[in-house]
Amino acid sequence: MYKQRGNNRIIDFYDERLKKTILLGNENIRSLSKWKEEMKAQDLLVDDHSVEYIRAYPPGLFNKYGYQMAIEKEQKLWRKNRIARDYFFFGINFIATPVSISKINNNTSVQQEKMIG
Repeated sequence: MYKQRGNNRIIDFYDERLKKTILLGNENIRSLSKWKEEMKAQDLLVDDHSVEYIRAYPPGLFNKYGYQMAIEKEQKLWRKNRIARDYFFFGINFIATPVSISKINNNTSVQQEKMIG
C-alpha cells in the first residue's frame, strides 16, 4: 500500500464498473491481529467466524470476470493463501462483540454441547 499511496493518507482510483473516481482513506490499514489488539483494548472480541477479507483485485478484473465471479475468486484466494490475505487485500470485515457477551455465548455453546453429548 505504501508504494501505491506514498506519504498521502488518501488515494483515489478510477473504478471501471462504477465509472467514477473513488477516494480511499488509508489511515486504518491494519492487519487482523492489529485490529484484534485494538478491539481488545476496548473490551471487544473479534468473532473469527465473521472475518472476511475484501477487494484484492483491481477494478478491471471485476469487469473481466463479472462482479459475482470476481468476489468468489477473492473469497477462495484469501482462504487458501495466507500471503495474499495478509498483504494484498484492501479491507477486512469482521464483527466484534463486548467481552461479556462473548463469554455468555461461549458458555451457552459449551452447555448446549454437554446437553447434546
